[in-house]
Amino acid sequence: MLPVGDRPIVDYVVEECVRAGLTEIIIVVNREMSKQIETYYGENYNLRQFLINRGLEDRLKIMDDILRPNVSFRFVGQDLERYGSSVPITEAAEQLGIVGPVVFCNGDDFFWESHDGSEIRALIEAAGEDGDSVIMGVEREPEEIAGRYGMIEEQDGKLTRLVEKPALENVTSKLTNVNRLVISGDLLKEIIEYTNGHSFAAKDQEYMITDPIQSFVDKGGVIKTIRAQRQFIDCGSLEGWLEANSLLRGQLANNN
Repeated sequence: MLPVGDRPIVDYVVEECVRAGLTEIIIVVNREMSKQIETYYGENYNLRQFLINRGLEDRLKIMDDILRPNVSFRFVGQDLERYGSSVPITEAAEQLGIVGPVVFCNGDDFFWESHDGSEIRALIEAAGEDGDSVIMGVEREPEEIAGRYGMIEEQDGKLTRLVEKPALENVTSKLTNVNRLVISGDLLKEIIEYTNGHSFAAKDQEYMITDPIQSFVDKGGVIKTIRAQRQFIDCGSLEGWLEANSLLRGQLANNN
């Protein structure tokens, strides 16, 4: 919920999804913390009436833009007993009866996109009508990857190996994993089985999505690979958050 410009980071991710044509968005939230995200995407009748009473109807458009009337939002509460990227996928699937395919995104990073494109749309198009699994990678130099990002190895446009934060001497590809995927029904089953089939203490290991993805590939499952064309902004770090606000400031200056 940290702001980039005048709206929270997560709304840029939502905008990516909406621009790609998705109409159902599921957001997994920490059930132990505040419901800020649910409140943000919920109807605020008191605020709406407040604006109408004071003749500020022009502000209502801002509310409507946030609510996106053609999009449905559902929220899943996640228990903090399990931590890692496979957990929210598993809990959303089990609580809502989802069988796939689904698009998976992090909530604290996004692609800096123009209004005539969408990286998520590219993912969906690559998945095709059959809803194949697809993973999107971002090109980086080996020194940027080492110890920081997951590395994608591929052959003939298909994932062969996914390595989490390799040492510099083990970096064999410039393609990094940014957790932008189309997850097929078969891959979703693999993720759920992995999450429910292990019992990691917080100090031992995260429930990393990379593990069931690699297991799926090792068993003969196919995951297509595509490359991102737009600038990736990781707001999970202070540097990324500052970069996003700097980019927005520059964009506003150019528009003026």
